[in-house]
Amino acid sequence: MVSCLVNLDRVLLKLVFLSMITLCTPVSGAVMEEHCQLKLQFHKDLINDPSSIISKKYSEEISNLELLLAKVGCELVKVEVPPGRGFMLMEAGQLDVMIAISKNAERQKNYHFIGPHGRERNWLIGPKSKLLTITNFAELERSKLTMSAMKSAFYGKDFEKMKNNETFNRRLFFVTNNKQKIDLLIKGRVDLTVENEYVIEDMVRTGVFEQLNLSKLFLVNDCEIYYAFSKKSINPELAIKLQKFWHNMNVSES
Repeated sequence: MVSCLVNLDRVLLKLVFLSMITLCTPVSGAVMEEHCQLKLQFHKDLINDPSSIISKKYSEEISNLELLLAKVGCELVKVEVPPGRGFMLMEAGQLDVMIAISKNAERQKNYHFIGPHGRERNWLIGPKSKLLTITNFAELERSKLTMSAMKSAFYGKDFEKMKNNETFNRRLFFVTNNKQKIDLLIKGRVDLTVENEYVIEDMVRTGVFEQLNLSKLFLVNDCEIYYAFSKKSINPELAIKLQKFWHNMNVSES
């Protein structure tokens, strides 16, 4: 009789244990989403002027990124850091995503590129007062003119080749933010600078371009831009999902 009761207790314990496993196991086909937060390198100064073309574009790009991340159960956390530091943090896995990044072989080692989400066009600009007649890279390389550029920017393969020219490189002044870059030109410390087309449109709209007597000389680069995700913090499976959802979002809009 005692042994029967012991056996019955064992059976009951097994049934309780099995019922607990059943309760904790998701039904086949159910989706288990893990909440996650992804850190975005954020330009606060780009959203200060609602009438600015570049502010509108930037806000649009952030909204589309938030919609994309929502599809994989993630939300965006904005972290204000300069672009140069942003790249360093991305490579260390301490930052997860950057907006409007052009693709090249070197960057593809460290980032998943999702998109494209637009195009970037950069122009060489300078003051009309200097009667500049630079119309291509060959003329720029032969000239003795100085210029400012963003340290972390990629201005295309032609510009990268010129950077390898030691004589030309000595005439380049690299800075870490856009304000420094344009300030060097305004104060006459450099002859030329490279500027984004949307920034130029804003300068024309506000009268600053005419006030400073500037002119566009030639197009430096025209390329597709992407959301860049850190390979240190974002696994390939999530990157594939993001690209698929991005494709579906754009197909549904067209």
